[in-house]
Amino acid sequence: MDDQERIEQEQGIVRIPLDGSYGAGPDAEVTIVTKTEDGKRREAVYTIPYLCIDEKKLQNMCAMNLILGYSVIKSASRAPELKELGL
Repeated sequence: MDDQERIEQEQGIVRIPLDGSYGAGPDAEVTIVTKTEDGKRREAVYTIPYLCIDEKKLQNMCAMNLILGYSVIKSASRAPELKELGL
């Protein structure tokens, strides 16, 4: 640990690397609702980083009747440093 890192640690400064190594923010559960060939509903749940979700594309898929619907539930757990940034 060099002097700069020690000073930052003593002052409570947290540096977030912007190269993606810190993570993509909180995860989210995305549920996609489709219809099977026999008319039954099928739900598939995926866990992905919230920042990777393209809600406009999901809305377009609903409008074109490619899917019946979807839901996005954002995880409450996230790093406090990312919370301060609004992510």
